[in-house]
Amino acid sequence: MDGNGTGHCIQAGSAGRLLPSHASTDPSEGPRRNPAMTELAAPPVHDPRELLRRGVKGPVLTVGDADFADELATFDPLVVHRPDVVVGATDAIDVVAALDWAARHDLRWGVLGAGHAEVPEHRGGLVVTTRRMDGVEVDPVRRIARVQAGARWEQVLAAADRHGLMPVCGAAPGVGVVGLLTGGGVGPLARSYGVCSDRVRSAELVRPGHGVMRIDPQHRPDLLGAVFGGRIDVGIVTSVEIELVVQEGISGGGMYFAEADIPAVVDAFRRWTKDGVADGVTTSLAVLRLPDLPGVPAPLAGRTVAHLRVAATGAAAGSDPLPPAVRRAAAPVLGGVGPLPATRIGCIHADPEHPVPHVGGGLLLDEFTGDTAAAWLDAVGPDSGAAVTIAEIRHWGDALAITPEDRPDCVPGRDSSFGVWVSAPPAGPDLERPRSSVRRVLDAVRSWGRGGATVNFSGSANTRDEVEHGWDSRQQ
Repeated sequence: MDGNGTGHCIQAGSAGRLLPSHASTDPSEGPRRNPAMTELAAPPVHDPRELLRRGVKGPVLTVGDADFADELATFDPLVVHRPDVVVGATDAIDVVAALDWAARHDLRWGVLGAGHAEVPEHRGGLVVTTRRMDGVEVDPVRRIARVQAGARWEQVLAAADRHGLMPVCGAAPGVGVVGLLTGGGVGPLARSYGVCSDRVRSAELVRPGHGVMRIDPQHRPDLLGAVFGGRIDVGIVTSVEIELVVQEGISGGGMYFAEADIPAVVDAFRRWTKDGVADGVTTSLAVLRLPDLPGVPAPLAGRTVAHLRVAATGAAAGSDPLPPAVRRAAAPVLGGVGPLPATRIGCIHADPEHPVPHVGGGLLLDEFTGDTAAAWLDAVGPDSGAAVTIAEIRHWGDALAITPEDRPDCVPGRDSSFGVWVSAPPAGPDLERPRSSVRRVLDAVRSWGRGGATVNFSGSANTRDEVEHGWDSRQQ
């Protein structure tokens, strides 16, 4: 699943005594939109939160308010943020007011969008939520989409589709745009179009004491590269402009294979990626342990299956993207590959659309050899007894390895060959057991990589060294 995913992580900001906030550029807002002017004009107040309420249009909530918990809800019900104050921002000026207020009171700050990432719970301080800022505008002539911080990829897909265009997005359309982009983003068409964040043309960034600033290849390209790909927490992104691509046809889908066929499918995937996947074809393979619940298709409910995902674009979409050897490995029990509208790109990975508690972790690999496949099967195969719901390996390379020339490159693992993601369900409040289950799988294949993890595919089962190792080589 896409981690991480719209301001979809909490960013731990720095507190400090900073410069006064910017005034609004809209004269119709009046002095209420300038916290500094409000502080001078309003009667003295004993509660500093009241001053914050006067400076923003969105709700300002504290512990005990009726909507406090709902405002902080995330995709993972186990993640419960408990800041002192939460601001539901409606625009960039609200964000300016909130961050400057936090700076004046020496408070930590964070940002929360769609809430898909597995991140540490925020304790104390201020959290800004961006989900009310969800506007999307498409310029079909420039092939650009201007996207506010709270928008999700499904909104951009729908808006672009009306003009025969599409964004380079992640596997789950319900994930927030900005959150995915700050972590780079490796989607189901990654080998065709590269890292999602490379399509960011410009952004508006709010930094405490600096107001709203534009970052692009001509204005602070260092920040552009660090924020989009490195997820550096220097401020809050309030909008982005992303380059769209012309729809040229997609052939894609997912095929599910019975538990007994998992070893044969893993071996076919290994041989295919070793012998050379065609240009324009992106593939991944997951072992899933699915619950027997309503909504899960009967052939899959309560079963362990292999899920082979494939997407082809351009010339590769005009023929069967799967080689005959993969087709011969086993017959799927469900699914298939065929023409796919851009708006249904989420069907390829079929990630959960509703909140799911999970504990996850990821790694980058340089190879997937016969020995790697054997270790993978020992860890997650039919006889492993692994207590994980998903263990996937994504084939990287091709366009993913191309670095942008107009900004520093802070995307970890761009030169890796594979990316691994593992997730386990908690059975109650004890998170150590699922974390250990994920860790066992990661450790089984760790020696075939350099010990790093990419930003959007890391979780609480990762060590600090793994996350930092993924970052360090790019951010120096």
